[in-house]
Amino acid sequence: MSRGSRAPVTGNISLSMRDNYGEHGVEQYYKKIGSTYRNPHYPGIRLCIFAWLSKWWLNESPAIATRDPSNVFLFDMACGIGEVTIAFHEWFTLCKHAYKSDMNHSSSGNLLSRKNQAYIFPLDPDYPAPLITATDPFTALAYKDRTSLHCTTLSFNDIAQGELPSFTPYTTIEMVVCSFALHLVDNASALFALLCTLSYKAHWLVVLAPHKKPEIKDGWGWEKWNVEKWSPTPISNHDDEILFER
Repeated sequence: MSRGSRAPVTGNISLSMRDNYGEHGVEQYYKKIGSTYRNPHYPGIRLCIFAWLSKWWLNESPAIATRDPSNVFLFDMACGIGEVTIAFHEWFTLCKHAYKSDMNHSSSGNLLSRKNQAYIFPLDPDYPAPLITATDPFTALAYKDRTSLHCTTLSFNDIAQGELPSFTPYTTIEMVVCSFALHLVDNASALFALLCTLSYKAHWLVVLAPHKKPEIKDGWGWEKWNVEKWSPTPISNHDDEILFER
């Protein structure tokens, strides 16, 4: 995608994403600020990712241990500047540090807020580093600059049509994470196509959003999950979602 002759714009234009979208439209907004975009909600994103990963690891680690752990693969979809990727790496690093602290009978509490300490589990330092692939049609350059990782420019529509970043030789993505972006797919048919395609390639779909959108319906390829009971739950049930107030 060519950057064309757009005028340079710094930051997010406005701190209100609703104002940004309303004034410029979603696509034009990200074209204007793609390389300088910053997500103002990162602290909440980090906390939600920590909370999800702790539940996932607590319940899924026995199954993961039965296969090659290097096949644990994360797809950061509509990755922005890498907020999810960075939070994932930070959680992983803190878990390894917790293992060393346990072995040395010391405390790692000084590295974490009290709120975050509950989400960290000791992880063997020999455990392979997480494998991450990312895509964003507008902020790929900013993602690369911040994370030093490769990022494709696939859009939601590209993915819905079956285009995915190469993750050979891995046949299944462990989790797709979409942060503050899936609600921008405002066409139900397009959302269905996207989610259905992902359901054939991924085990988990993690959606972070500032509200209850998008509405994901039964029959769209996904089963809603109660992360506390670690079991299926009705798609209409919102009581068991991970929720953090500002």
